[in-house]
Amino acid sequence: MREKVPTEWESIRESLPLLSRNSCVLHKTIWSQGKPRSGWFGNARETIQYVDNVMNTYAYFKFALS
Repeated sequence: MREKVPTEWESIRESLPLLSRNSCVLHKTIWSQGKPRSGWFGNARETIQYVDNVMNTYAYFKFALS
């Protein structure tokens, strides 16, 4: 398994779905109370689509303005 950099979008993108209630078995091995401290993450798909759109728009304008 490759090393993941927690500050890079690709690492966050892969991890967001794991913060949902569906991964509760994983949560019990990480958090003593069995869930993330800030609670469950409800809609990773929507967040991922939003950030991907922002990143794509940024790349487009970066290219267009260079």
